[in-house]
Amino acid sequence: MDEQNQSQGQTQNVLTKNPWYKKWWGILLAIVLFPVIVPYLVWTKTNWHKGVKIAITIVCILFVFSNYYNDRRQEKESLVKQMEETKRVENIVEQAESYIRENKTEEALAVLDKTKELDTNTNKDAAITLQTKINEFQNPHAFRRTLVEMSDSAFDLLKKGELKTSFINHAELNKLFLAKLQENSDQRAVYIAEAEELKKKEQEEAEKKKQEAEASARKEMIEKQFSSWDGAHIKLSRLIKDSMNDPDSYEHAETKYWDMKDHLIVITKFRGKNAFGGVVKNTVKAKVSLDGENIEITEQY
Repeated sequence: MDEQNQSQGQTQNVLTKNPWYKKWWGILLAIVLFPVIVPYLVWTKTNWHKGVKIAITIVCILFVFSNYYNDRRQEKESLVKQMEETKRVENIVEQAESYIRENKTEEALAVLDKTKELDTNTNKDAAITLQTKINEFQNPHAFRRTLVEMSDSAFDLLKKGELKTSFINHAELNKLFLAKLQENSDQRAVYIAEAEELKKKEQEEAEKKKQEAEASARKEMIEKQFSSWDGAHIKLSRLIKDSMNDPDSYEHAETKYWDMKDHLIVITKFRGKNAFGGVVKNTVKAKVSLDGENIEITEQY
C-alpha cells in the first residue's frame, strides 16, 4: 500500500512539474519567437504576481513596436538611397547628353561608366540605353554597312545634305551619324567593292565547309562497311561465305577498294576449301553501292 501511494505521489509530481513556458529559458524563447502570445500565456497559465505580468506584457508590446519601427526605418532608408541613386543616374545621363551635343562621345561613355559604381540596377536603364546607342554610333562597320546598303536615291539626298532618315534612335547621335555618312560618302564605291569581296569569300568558305562535311560523311559511310580488324568488306565476306562449300574454312587475305564516285569497286582475296577439301586461293571482284547495301559480284577467279 505504501509503495502504491509512493508511486502515485511520484506520478503526481511529474504531472505537476512546471511546463516549459513557466521556466526562465522558455519565457525568453517565447519573448523572442512569440511576443504576441506571451501575454496570453502569462495571464492565463501562471499565478505570478500581477506586477510581474504587467511588466512582461509591456516588454512584449515594446518588443513588437521596436521591430515594427526598425522595419519602417530600414524601408525608409532603402527608399531614400534608391531615390538618391536615381537622381545621380539622371545627372549622369544629363551630363553625357551634353557631351554628345559637343560631339564628345568618348567623354560621354566615360561619364556613363560611373553608373557601374551604383548598387541599384533598376534605375540604370536610361544610362544603359544611351551607352548602347553611343556604341552603335561609334561602330566602325555601322556607317560603312549603311553606305553600302543605302539606295542610290537616298545616297543622292545624303550628298546634298537633305537625307532625313533616322538610323539611330537618338536625335543628336543620328545627326552626328548623318554627318559621318556624308563625310565618307566619296568612299561608298570602295566600301561596296569590299563588301562584295567579303561576301564572295564568305560564300567560298561556306561552300568549302559544305564540301568538307559531305566528304567526311561520305568517307564515314564507306569506311564503316569494312572491318577495322582485318580490312575485309563485311557484307561481301558474308556473301562469299554463303556461297562456299565449307564456310568455316574461309580465311580473309586482302581487300582493296576504289571509289568510283557513284559506287565502289571491291576486290577481296581469300583462302578456303574447295569441293575436294583442298585449300585454294580465290579472288572476288564486286560492284558495291556507296551505302554498302547492294553488292554485285562481277568477277571471280
